[in-house]
Amino acid sequence: MRQDRWRLFAKEYNTRFIHISTDYVFDGTASAPYKEEAITNPQSVYGASKLEGEKQALQYNPDSIIIRTSWVYSSFGKNFVKTMLRLMSEKEQVGVVNDQYGSPTYAAGFSGDDITNSNESSCSRYLSLQ
Repeated sequence: MRQDRWRLFAKEYNTRFIHISTDYVFDGTASAPYKEEAITNPQSVYGASKLEGEKQALQYNPDSIIIRTSWVYSSFGKNFVKTMLRLMSEKEQVGVVNDQYGSPTYAAGFSGDDITNSNESSCSRYLSLQ
């Protein structure tokens, strides 16, 4: 299996494994941003598979790094920011829900040397457009 090759590589070269995960490992019922030690409870196959990846990474090397992202956006692919920019250029008024909160993650922000804890604050999808 592919994951076994990564595990063996990490063990042989004593390297850390970096697993990009998601906030979907949680159930979404918290009223404040999740802390990394919060109890997980994925509600989808996607969230469950990401959680399993976290567990395997830590099992193979307890020094592995788990990065949980949410609301990832960039100039590539489909994402909330690009959708809103497009809709705002097409329509005079755009409706946005005000009951979803998260920590938007700029894709380039976790791809370089300056990886920081972005879970210090959160906003609603509505406020992210203000």
